[in-house]
Amino acid sequence: FQPTAENYKNFALTPSGLSVGFANGEVAPPFGGAIYTIVPYGFVAPFLSDFGAELIAGVRRPRN
Repeated sequence: FQPTAENYKNFALTPSGLSVGFANGEVAPPFGGAIYTIVPYGFVAPFLSDFGAELIAGVRRPRN
């Protein structure tokens, strides 16, 4: 879980926060699917570059 680009390459900007995914078996014994977690933007915002903050500002909730 070292903070490297390779370890955290599977991510997505979602309306709820930064979603980080891990391969099946990488975090726990394989159970049938990948594991992901969502980190709220309020937590990661202080660590973002100006470009990262701009990307997050563009995330919108899906239209119904």
